[in-house]
Amino acid sequence: MEGVTVLNAATVRIDGCFTRELSVPGDGPVHLLLHGFTDSADTWRPVLARLERAGARGVALDLPGFGFADPPPFDGHMFSVFDRFVDAAVRRYGAEVPVVLAGNSLGGCFTMRAAMRDLPLAGIAPVAPAGGHMAPWLRALASRVPARVMTSKRLDGRGLPPNLTRRILTVAYARIAHASRDAVSREQVQLYLRHQVDGLVMLQRARIALALHPEILDPWDATQVTVPTHVIWGRMDRLVRSSGAVVLAGQVPGARATVLDDVGHLPQLEAPDVVAEALLGLAASPGAPVATPAAG
Repeated sequence: MEGVTVLNAATVRIDGCFTRELSVPGDGPVHLLLHGFTDSADTWRPVLARLERAGARGVALDLPGFGFADPPPFDGHMFSVFDRFVDAAVRRYGAEVPVVLAGNSLGGCFTMRAAMRDLPLAGIAPVAPAGGHMAPWLRALASRVPARVMTSKRLDGRGLPPNLTRRILTVAYARIAHASRDAVSREQVQLYLRHQVDGLVMLQRARIALALHPEILDPWDATQVTVPTHVIWGRMDRLVRSSGAVVLAGQVPGARATVLDDVGHLPQLEAPDVVAEALLGLAASPGAPVATPAAG
C-alpha cells in the first residue's frame, strides 16, 4: 500500500470516547473520514496520501467500538451515540474551517445523518452508505442475530478461537467487501485484521449491529440534505446495491453520483484517486458555508 510523507497518529477524546486519529497536514477545509462496520481509520490511508499530495488536510477516526477506540455505551440508543460522536468530531475539526465529511458503509450512513443537522459542513461524500439499499441477504442476516447478544449484560464464553475468527474475516474481507481477491493487497488485509482480536470482539460488534437494527434500514431523509453532495459507489458492491447511488443523488438537490465499474464496497481502497478527487471537488464547491466556531 502506498505510504504518505507525513502521517500523524494520535489519541484524542471526542464526546468522552478515547479514539485514534490518523491525519495529514494541509490547508483549506478539513476532510473528515469515517470508516465502515468492523473497519478502522486505516481504510482511508490511500486517500489520506492523495490529500496530502494535494496540500489538503485529512483526518480519519476510529469510530466507537472499532479500531483502537473505546467501546460505545450499550444504552439502547446506539444511533444517538454515534450521532453525538460525529457531531462532536465535526465541531472539533470545524472550529475554524468548514469540514468535508466522507464516510464508507456505516460511516456513510452517519455522514448522511450528519448532513441533516446544523453542522459546519462544506460538503459530504457518502461512499456506499449502509442504509435502505442494503443487499437482501445482508438484511436477512442482520435480522437473525440472536437477541440475547444485545441484551446480555456482559459477554460470556470464549467466542470463536482467534485463528478461526481471522480466517473467516480474511475470506469475507477479500471476497465480499472487494470486487475481487485481486483488488485487495496483503497489507490491506493485515491492517484490517489487526483490529479483529478474537471472537469476543466480534460478539461485541454483533451487539452494536443489533442495536443499530432496525433503524439502519431507513436511517435518513435525504430531502433534508442541503450541502454539496457527491455519492460514490462501486458497481460490484455485494453489500449495498449500487442502484442506490442514482436514487440517493436524485433526492439531494444538485448532488452528483459516481458509480465505478470493477469496484466493490470499498472505493476508498479500490479507487482512491477518484474518491480523493471527489473530496477535493467538494472542498472547492462554490457557496460552501463559513464555519461556525464550536461552542465552549
